[in-house]
Amino acid sequence: MKDNQVIRFFDIKVPSCDRLDLSLTKIHGIGSSIAAKLCRNTGILPGTPVGGLDEGHLNRLSDFLKDYRYGGALNVYLRDNANNGLRSGEDRYLRQKRGLPSRGQRTRTNGKTAKRINSRRFKR
Repeated sequence: MKDNQVIRFFDIKVPSCDRLDLSLTKIHGIGSSIAAKLCRNTGILPGTPVGGLDEGHLNRLSDFLKDYRYGGALNVYLRDNANNGLRSGEDRYLRQKRGLPSRGQRTRTNGKTAKRINSRRFKR
């Protein structure tokens, strides 16, 4: 715990004493189940500190992560899906743009949460 040096790990800053499985979940698009699968398939112990990983470990991690969208690539993918849905006139995205619930919920008396969330989502 004395080694509080911050290192760059897959484009995020993490303390070098953090556990590998917890550090992986800080990456957008990687949850605890994918982090556990990644540790299991690469043969790296989940409790290994990030500062203790060598180049071989990092190469194995990056090879495994090639199959997943995470971080900025995931954001671009989701944004493109929303824009394509708007262009093609999909009801889900049109309702989200208007700030309405998009999954069949009632709007006569409810829908305030969706109006708050969706109105911020498509602002430019």
